[in-house]
Amino acid sequence: VGVPLRLVLYSSDGDYHSGKYFWSSDADSPEGRPALTIAWGDEALQLALTPEVQLLPSGGQTAFSLQISGVTEAEGTVQVTAGPSSPPGLAITVEPPAVEAPGGQVSIMVTDTHAATFAESISYTVPIVATGLQHTAVTTATVIMNPSIVFLPLVDQ
Repeated sequence: VGVPLRLVLYSSDGDYHSGKYFWSSDADSPEGRPALTIAWGDEALQLALTPEVQLLPSGGQTAFSLQISGVTEAEGTVQVTAGPSSPPGLAITVEPPAVEAPGGQVSIMVTDTHAATFAESISYTVPIVATGLQHTAVTTATVIMNPSIVFLPLVDQ
């Protein structure tokens, strides 16, 4: 990282390939040289969602924590949006809705819109998108509403 890349272009002069036509990236003035930027390594925006799955009673509320890293000064402010849930039925808020370089943490609050007496089990997926000037990263949160544990019947002989 931080090591300049030097290029030399070669053009042959016919059948003899004497190599008399060389052009270096160090030639002439720096203002006139073409620039080549190479991105090497990890993705610019990295998202870590904790936890990835939450259990929620009907009418209840839960939270996810989203850690955003890899935000560069060139990326600027990263906007975070979440939702809508699939299937519909969750109210979702993101606080704060934006993160500055070098990154930070965002809380995603999820509230079920059903009455507390609703008894059906539903699995929701919530898309979470972080968008900067140059990059976009996506992750998915899962909410299981009214989870139930099924016990197999016990047979006693």
